[in-house]
Amino acid sequence: MHKNLSRAVKKLPESQIEISRITGVNQSTLSRVRSGTRPSEDTLSSLCSSWAFPARGIPLLCGHLKDEVERAGFELHDVKIEPNKDRDHAAARHLATIAAAMENDEDLRALVENVAKVIENTIASLEPDRTHSIRG
Repeated sequence: MHKNLSRAVKKLPESQIEISRITGVNQSTLSRVRSGTRPSEDTLSSLCSSWAFPARGIPLLCGHLKDEVERAGFELHDVKIEPNKDRDHAAARHLATIAAAMENDEDLRALVENVAKVIENTIASLEPDRTHSIRG
């Protein structure tokens, strides 16, 4: 269950109808996300990147990342995260937005750094013969 993303969506001041209109995510899909269903990559991307003010999607993305870490059975630990500016895709843009917001928000910085370390460690443990980076 994606309780952290669900909680983040529920904290938005907009109604479900307004969120659907802003993000382009249909109301039935949004309802499932609000009830804790894991979103598809497209749904998550729309929820996180469709806002006029991009930082509005950061709590949603962080909620999803925290849910994924918990789903994998890991705990959060410290790490530094930096987007790779040479790559131009949605994940890199999301990371750049988060990195900018992290400069002014210690709690957000701690959460993202912890999630990033867990993801990096998980990838490294799955393929120990390759060097991995979560950058970009």
